Amino acid sequence: MIRIGDRVRAIAVFFNLLTVRVGDRVFGTIPDWVPLIDGDLTVNSIVFGLLSGLAVLTLVLIGVTLAAVLDWACPADAAPVAGRGRRGRFGRVLVLPADDRHVS
Repeated sequence: MIRIGDRVRAIAVFFNLLTVRVGDRVFGTIPDWVPLIDGDLTVNSIVFGLLSGLAVLTLVLIGVTLAAVLDWACPADAAPVAGRGRRGRFGRVLVLPADDRHVS
């Protein structure tokens, strides 16, 4: 998953370098005859791409961590279900047969 995050970060930097036209630190120019991406290449666009990619990488790492640690059955068992079950703190809660899934 981290490799995917690194690829997304590289794509974000490349995309921002070619599309973002703000900044005062120009290091190159794409000629006017190239449609859609012509203009100045700036250091600011690279920094913006790095920060965007870092945000995506952080979200990927949070998702991977939650997927590894979270027991997906427990929140599903505790979800409120109307109409049957017993009355609990969050309203009616579905009561499932006991098993050893939640024993730690």
